[in-house]
Amino acid sequence: MSLYSESWKYIRLEARAERRAVLETDETSYIEILRASGQPTEWPSWETDKGRKIEASVRAQDIFNQKTWEKFLSSKGKQDSALTSLTDDCEAFIEAYDAFLEEKHTERYRMLDPEGKLWRRLVVAKAVTWHILRNKLNGYLKKEDTFADERVAYYLKMTRAIKTLLNECARMNHHIVKDPELSKSELAKFFALFYEQFQSIPFQQRDELMRLMGIDEEEGDKEQIA
Repeated sequence: MSLYSESWKYIRLEARAERRAVLETDETSYIEILRASGQPTEWPSWETDKGRKIEASVRAQDIFNQKTWEKFLSSKGKQDSALTSLTDDCEAFIEAYDAFLEEKHTERYRMLDPEGKLWRRLVVAKAVTWHILRNKLNGYLKKEDTFADERVAYYLKMTRAIKTLLNECARMNHHIVKDPELSKSELAKFFALFYEQFQSIPFQQRDELMRLMGIDEEEGDKEQIA
């Protein structure tokens, strides 16, 4: 098979993986990601303290946590920003991250019951996908060619802007409540900033975003990938 054919095959696989991934996890919180699939945000477990068995819980928040993720990557000699391929990286790192939590992290991860370990594996899969999508977006915002389907990039850029907007709303309201005189100037700067961010997404692509979440398969993807 020619190098061109292999490259095109990879692009199609990665584009399909991006569309599937963005339906499951995007720039939203881990709580919303798990709620969308009907999963709890923590699971009961136990650990020992001075020889005594005590109740504990494994939290999805800690599995998504950047420090936990980087501790795992450090054990593998990997850099977070280098992981930008769902096709090449996702499955291998799901297996490796789950094994790390089972074998090298705190005791409560090992002491989950069988159903809890299945839940942990599911959360790990979503966390790894979330980290890779975030790396893709960070690279894209630096003008790097990290997406096979640019519509997914535009969608994630939009959702990140909305998330930042909401965070800034909370911060701004806090300051305005403290000093009402700041309201006019703060509001003007606030909306000018985010208007520029949203306008940076081409109108045609903004239109496309409205349809993106309904896409399951592109017409070309219905063909079997050789």
